[in-house]
Amino acid sequence: MSDDKAEHVINIFALFYDPIENITSYLDLDGNDETFGILLFYNITTGDFSGDDYDGIVDGSMDGRDENIDCYLEYSVKTV
Repeated sequence: MSDDKAEHVINIFALFYDPIENITSYLDLDGNDETFGILLFYNITTGDFSGDDYDGIVDGSMDGRDENIDCYLEYSVKTV
């Protein structure tokens, strides 16, 4: 990412690939609504992030929807 602006937008998605059926589908990371991925706004100056998540842990099962393949992910965002 370029460092000429303070805030960057990050999209995170998880994919599942079934080699037997040759099917690729999104896993549900977002436990808040009907979307699959999460959208983060990362401030390169302060190191803080906000958006669909705030603590670095997302769990698709939290939305209570059974028709999606849920996914759990722990992550961190930092400037190197």
